[in-house]
Amino acid sequence: APAPQVSDGRRAFHAADIPAQNLTHIYYGFIPVCGPNAGLQQANPEGYAALVSQCSGKPDYSEVVHDKLKVNGFGDKLKMGPTNPRIFAELYRLKQTHPHIKILPSVGGWTLSDPLYDIGTNAAARAVFIDSIIDFIRTYDFFDGIDIDWEFPGGGGANPALGSAQDGAGFATLMQELRAALDTL
Repeated sequence: APAPQVSDGRRAFHAADIPAQNLTHIYYGFIPVCGPNAGLQQANPEGYAALVSQCSGKPDYSEVVHDKLKVNGFGDKLKMGPTNPRIFAELYRLKQTHPHIKILPSVGGWTLSDPLYDIGTNAAARAVFIDSIIDFIRTYDFFDGIDIDWEFPGGGGANPALGSAQDGAGFATLMQELRAALDTL
């Protein structure tokens, strides 16, 4: 059976409904990255406009919580977009109740991988990205690490204009540098 997924608002399924006692990992997807996002712009113009708004004042290659409207604090006061109310607060409570579960945010995905091509091959972009991920995990400390869902190093993703022979080595470098930053954290 497929793993349960947290509601997108169209179904009455919340983090508290997850059979946590039967799971080892939960992936929260997807976390986007500011910067070039033509793949998202083509697939979802409204989502792209929301991302551009979220990225206002942030450097390219910083991660953002795409469906976040505002943060007035943590816990029950954290407000997410209209389709996922209080999802971070729910995940936080789930982690408190089931500390064995590893909760990982997934960065990228099919329409959100465009910036990862630069992050993999550009040291300055990679440094901004890694710093933003470390800040994100410090802020939302119920997350246990990070999942990078780069679709796909070398090309073949949603944006056919992206991909190069350097992506494989860039992906490996990203993993090494990200691992070192997480170890330091």
